[in-house]
Amino acid sequence: MLKITESFRFLSLMVAIALSLSMAAPAFCQIDVAVDQAEGWLLTQQNLDGSLGAITELQPVDSAATIVALQGRPASTSALAAAAGYLDGVAEQNTHFRSRRAVALSAAGLDASTLLATLGGFRNGSGMGAFGSHQANVLDTAFAVQALVLEESTYLLDIVTLLDDLQASQQLDGGWGFEIDSPSEAYYSAEVLQALADVDQLAISDAVLATASAYLAGRQPSGPGCLACGTSKREFLDFNPGRPTAALEVEKCYEV
Repeated sequence: MLKITESFRFLSLMVAIALSLSMAAPAFCQIDVAVDQAEGWLLTQQNLDGSLGAITELQPVDSAATIVALQGRPASTSALAAAAGYLDGVAEQNTHFRSRRAVALSAAGLDASTLLATLGGFRNGSGMGAFGSHQANVLDTAFAVQALVLEESTYLLDIVTLLDDLQASQQLDGGWGFEIDSPSEAYYSAEVLQALADVDQLAISDAVLATASAYLAGRQPSGPGCLACGTSKREFLDFNPGRPTAALEVEKCYEV
């Protein structure tokens, strides 16, 4: 269920990476094509109520991921407005969805303060669990930090303890797993690094950032036309079930 839940988020993360690469390096012209194709595919997944995705229980997080990934893309303006309208009225009951919803609504220019104020209900010890009664894990803690930094001054003390938990959970290879004792995976590591990068008012250890960046750089595929998605082919295919076109394109870069 976790890997299916992350499918839109992962694809959207790849779109965001591709956008940054295409703007920074004109030589990556093929990335522009990939982004256009990904945008077109995402928009075909929109439902009549403005949500995105075919699986009802995942539509809040799929819609949020799409809003964040495609914000500022002119072709997506009306679709994103509809998605934001859907997201503004939807309810969710876990850290992941609430965090992504807050980030997406903020990106769309809507008020997310009420959602941020309720994130503390999912706190378990020094980190965040999927639900308030669940054991804290790295991924939900990272998502919560990404959301709380939207109002960093207000939630500074909360962010401090969550950052301490994340930094203490870093593996010797520089990455992060789903839980503190889980082996490192690129997806979780990327989400934690994004959370650390989002913080403005607190100092993050240079060693933590350097080793995390080195871990992700070591997972980058090589080969002509490869997108720097920072994960293995097997992980990519697991995160993108039922997406043969995207999978076939990325498959050219990897060894299983």
